[in-house]
Amino acid sequence: MGLFTEEVKAIFEGHQIACNAVPDMEKPGRMILTLYIDGQLVDSSAGVSLYSRTALLRGALKTGAADRVVEIFASGFILKRLNIRVDGQHIARS
Repeated sequence: MGLFTEEVKAIFEGHQIACNAVPDMEKPGRMILTLYIDGQLVDSSAGVSLYSRTALLRGALKTGAADRVVEIFASGFILKRLNIRVDGQHIARS
């Protein structure tokens, strides 16, 4: 990834989850985030601040008979990291 970008990937029960964050050139200090599940874009947002305590992106994942909720959060104070959670369980961090 390039300068000031973040990426996190994980495999959960055979499904690939990926999130990318790149600078939003139209809004300084903000990011453009994209969430992919099995290569399909499921959520995106522009002008996002990584200093939020709530989920930045959300998506649904069907595993067997269960429907799962995939959420992307940010953590860290100065050096921001992206976190993947599935049904509230921490799966991966950039």
